Amino acid sequence: MQARVQSGDAVQRFDSVRRSNLAVVARIIDRLGVASQTAIVKETGLANGVAAGILAQLREIGFTASASSESTGSAGRPRRGVRVAHEFAFAVGVEVSVESVTLRICGADGSELATSYERNTKPVAESPRAMALDVFARYNELVRSSGLPDVPVSMTISVPGLVSAQHLRVLPFGWTDGSVEDFVRAAPLSVRHLSVLNDGDAAVVAEAALRPDLECVAAMFGSDGVGGGISLHGRLFSGAGGAAGQFGHIIVEQNGRDCYCGNKGCIRQYISTSAFAQDLDEEHLLASLGFRGYALALAQRAAAGDAKVQQILDAARVRLAQVVGILGAALSPDVVVLTGNLAPLAPWLESSPTSRVTAQEYRAQWARPVVGSTLGQDSAINGAALVARSEILNDPMAFAVA
Repeated sequence: MQARVQSGDAVQRFDSVRRSNLAVVARIIDRLGVASQTAIVKETGLANGVAAGILAQLREIGFTASASSESTGSAGRPRRGVRVAHEFAFAVGVEVSVESVTLRICGADGSELATSYERNTKPVAESPRAMALDVFARYNELVRSSGLPDVPVSMTISVPGLVSAQHLRVLPFGWTDGSVEDFVRAAPLSVRHLSVLNDGDAAVVAEAALRPDLECVAAMFGSDGVGGGISLHGRLFSGAGGAAGQFGHIIVEQNGRDCYCGNKGCIRQYISTSAFAQDLDEEHLLASLGFRGYALALAQRAAAGDAKVQQILDAARVRLAQVVGILGAALSPDVVVLTGNLAPLAPWLESSPTSRVTAQEYRAQWARPVVGSTLGQDSAINGAALVARSEILNDPMAFAVA
């Protein structure tokens, strides 16, 4: 005789286990691309009946669509399988910078469905809530203009500031005491999950995803200044108050140039697009092209042999080596990736130190490889979309249409 479960706590635990199993199977289907019930059983060790029940529930909520799996190696048709249905829910990455707002809509299967990039033509929103409302309006317009359906949404918004569970501090926007809840409370019902992330953290999420075998990945993210992020064992490391990875505020010149953070000599004052424009006396050109466009123009000029630009980048490479040496001693990352607006300039900033260290060259062990991002200037928006999609895979039931 089977005992009946009457405890509310026990029911909650059962529901938690069930949702956890759904997430495990959802991630396996996502990883395999197309998965049969046999493959699910092999990957998880679940009984056939349990696996069948989970697959039936994922199909019922619309998470999966039918597909043909790989051949079994024997005569006959391939096994029937399932794949992630791209219109089950949308993963939306948003990058809000001092000069632009970029949105990328991806399907639940990771396929890119629509992207928009728009330079700001008006002042930055005066509050997180106002920014949130603007982002949601832009999202709705992109959905309409792209002919996409109205489905549940997981959204991650990246901003150029410190983000923690309690506080949102974005000095470039003038937000000194905001809250992530300001974003969440403004979200429409279609947004089932919303998170806010530092733009450098979003960038390193994307870079680490491309390097799953590396233990520690550090990303230096160029916008108007320089931010960054750290990934340890594939997990984002944000530190106390979300302040880890703010590489742009590492001091490389005592009593150097003033920085808005209150210190002097921060690296962002020497190797950012703003700093390059100042050194070249080209603030007018920067204002015309924007930070993104100006970085691309500098790369084109350096490649064409512009001596002044090459000289500026040579000096930046020396400054960058100072920062990388500090990161090497503190974190010893496997690689430092130049992302965002630093990515186009990477050919003049990269380095590949040797691993051999002698007693006379002891400090050489702190030097770490510096490479340009293969994602170009899109690492932050890619990372934001990845984080948003991860939430769909973590709990498909949360995105089921009632």
